[in-house]
Amino acid sequence: IFYFRPGHETYPTYYDANVQKVLRNAVKWAHNPQGAHPAILDAPNVPVEKALEPIIERGAKLHAEGEAGFR
Repeated sequence: IFYFRPGHETYPTYYDANVQKVLRNAVKWAHNPQGAHPAILDAPNVPVEKALEPIIERGAKLHAEGEAGFR
C-alpha cells in the first residue's frame, strides 16, 4: 500500500520522477499476467475417498450421508 500526499500546485507530488517510478514498479508488481481466476469459487465438493491426496476424515459431519447440503 502506498500513500503520497496530494501535494500542491507549487510541489505536485505525482509529477516527481521518484514517485512516478514507485508507482510504475507497483503496477508491474501487482499485474497478474494470467488474468482473473473466475472459477476460483467453483470448488467441487470431493468425497474423502476420491481426494487427490490421502486424507483422514475426522470429527462430526455437518450433513448426513447422501444429503446435498446448502445450495
